[in-house]
Amino acid sequence: MRKLWLLAIGVLMLIFIQDVTFGVDLPAKDGLQLWLRADDGVRTAGQFVESMVDHSGQGNNATGSETLLIENVLNSHSVIRFTGPDSFLIVPHNTRLNADSAFSIFVVFSYQTGFRVAQKKDGHGAGEDAWFLSPQQGLGVSGKWYDDKQGWLFSPSIGDYSLMSSVFNGHKGTISTFGNGRLLAVVDGVEPQKPNEDALYIGRRNHSSGGNLVGEIAEIIIYSTALSETERTVVEEYLMDKYGL
Repeated sequence: MRKLWLLAIGVLMLIFIQDVTFGVDLPAKDGLQLWLRADDGVRTAGQFVESMVDHSGQGNNATGSETLLIENVLNSHSVIRFTGPDSFLIVPHNTRLNADSAFSIFVVFSYQTGFRVAQKKDGHGAGEDAWFLSPQQGLGVSGKWYDDKQGWLFSPSIGDYSLMSSVFNGHKGTISTFGNGRLLAVVDGVEPQKPNEDALYIGRRNHSSGGNLVGEIAEIIIYSTALSETERTVVEEYLMDKYGL
């Protein structure tokens, strides 16, 4: 009887660990480096976000600065609201968060103004030692990004959420950016990012000309690999189904 009881406890613990760490069957778990979710693992003081747990298992937890947790917003899920220059999340430096040879990023968001969803640079995010994610230009790596003179990839849309996913393939030298699973742009001739030891800023541009995000983020996922089309589609379908996109 005692053995059956211990076995039952072990099974429940495995289920719990799988749910907390991954929650869904995301592909390429070995390359999963960051997974922040507004609906789980957020510690607050009132509505203000103090910290967010990294569900990738890599320990890349985020600290909040004047960001707000807004519950039951998007398909019954919570979002993080960014309200201006001093409103952002920060993740301490981890080399595997650099876009050195391969990189994939997914974010469910809406915005009113701002030029940065995220950037791995304390300063100007468009240099050779940086990457950034922009609503207008998608993913930029080592000084190469989509030319938004042809039109912005995502228009301002507070309350109207989108999934932006971008894959940098250093072997091919390409960045492919998708909106709700549909290809929007491909950038060629992209070199791997030169290393930096800066933190990852979410919602903050860290540049004298401003451009911080005014908007909301529900979930952000980063891989240190260039996901295949099949792997990317699985992640996109998970996010679009979860948030009703």
